[in-house]
Amino acid sequence: METTNEHIDDLIIRLLCGELDPEGRQELEFWASADATNAKYLHQRQELWFSATRPEELRKYDKEAAYAAFLRRINQNRTSATRHSLTGRQTLRRWTGYAAGILLLCLAGGIGYYSGQKHLLSAFADITIEVPQDSRTRTSLPDGTVVWLNAGSRLAYSQGFGVKDRNVRLEGEGFFEVEKNEQLPFCVHTSSVCVQDLGTAFNFRDYPDDKEAEVILAEGCIRLENLVRKGSPELMKPGDRIVVDKHTGTLVRDTYDANLANQWTGGRLIFDGESIETIARKIEQCYHVSVTLASEGLEDCHFYGTFIRMENSLTEVLDALAATGKVRYRIEGRRVTLYSN
Repeated sequence: METTNEHIDDLIIRLLCGELDPEGRQELEFWASADATNAKYLHQRQELWFSATRPEELRKYDKEAAYAAFLRRINQNRTSATRHSLTGRQTLRRWTGYAAGILLLCLAGGIGYYSGQKHLLSAFADITIEVPQDSRTRTSLPDGTVVWLNAGSRLAYSQGFGVKDRNVRLEGEGFFEVEKNEQLPFCVHTSSVCVQDLGTAFNFRDYPDDKEAEVILAEGCIRLENLVRKGSPELMKPGDRIVVDKHTGTLVRDTYDANLANQWTGGRLIFDGESIETIARKIEQCYHVSVTLASEGLEDCHFYGTFIRMENSLTEVLDALAATGKVRYRIEGRRVTLYSN
């Protein structure tokens, strides 16, 4: 554990120095997003450094006093018995050694501190979780909320999440099981829709290439705001589905089996009257292929069906679509082309 901590400390120190390369930054972001305690530890290290000299004191900057304050904060931090707390004289010497160098380089004159602080905080302001195209992931946020993210999805939240707000930004699809907190509403933002929730379960789909954003409520109550066409927020109850056209802002509400809202988290592929365009995107994410619609008129086709990724092959899904007599297909490697009959 101590070896792991020392490696993470080295990454954090290089971040504060402005010397962390993209590979190291990616490793640190992955480590911070893997566990709420890790994110807290990183945030404490940043605060430990930046709070050693307060911005309002920079006009009367005292380099030696700032350095002493930084050392005092390190010593105070060493007394906390957290899982990732710094231990050992060697770790303390590494922090203090780097601290002296950074103070001399970044704080001399005060101006460098302002720009350095602002740059570093903004450069590492968000924790981001990205899911590869051929997988799904389950993660817990610092407030206890559980999120399932589908293939090719991205979720970002600030390091102040759970303290000053509970805002997250989504690209892709996620099923949220929200920890209740009436003092801090949970908000999911995309470019077209904002969903606010106090504690419930819902599915939210809005990939950048999708023409529509879809929200399905499984439990509780949420408020949906259409950001494309401004209007009064929509209140949703369990079993409600709202689809927003991301180009026109047209909003359509219908009912949906709430028990099916999170079936994709278990590897199920469900078509519930969706358009062939939506189905094509789902097939892409589920089977890691590229799907092209080659004929006009396909956009008017809608299908129903349920498949299990581990049991049904790509060919079996396409054969089922073709059996309706509305569509035919061709597979070339990882590329699928759909034609109308």
